[in-house]
Amino acid sequence: MKYFFIFITLMILVNCESEDQIEYVESSAVYKYDLPADGCDWHFLIKDQSESLQLIEDDQSASVTEMLKKEANKVIGLPSVKVEITYRLTGRMKKVQCGWAKIQEMNEINIRKVTVR
Repeated sequence: MKYFFIFITLMILVNCESEDQIEYVESSAVYKYDLPADGCDWHFLIKDQSESLQLIEDDQSASVTEMLKKEANKVIGLPSVKVEITYRLTGRMKKVQCGWAKIQEMNEINIRKVTVR
């Protein structure tokens, strides 16, 4: 009986941490490229009234961001595009070049949907 209880507890814990249980968030963001101005390589910037959040797409979302790069490059100056994004955090960090020979870690996200505004 003791082992059965331990088994059930472990199964519940595994199910609670499943990626399917992580909810997606919808937000307005800017997909931007600031590296030439000593900023960061391609990333998403979400600004709130009190703080800013920088996020980077995971490998599964790369095809989505390739489309955004084409749209952002139409802008004169530093490329950027305003978007509505539905995403979830993967729980991993990803290294992004920011400035001259500097690396910054950003939260990695999985993108479900993105729409250019």
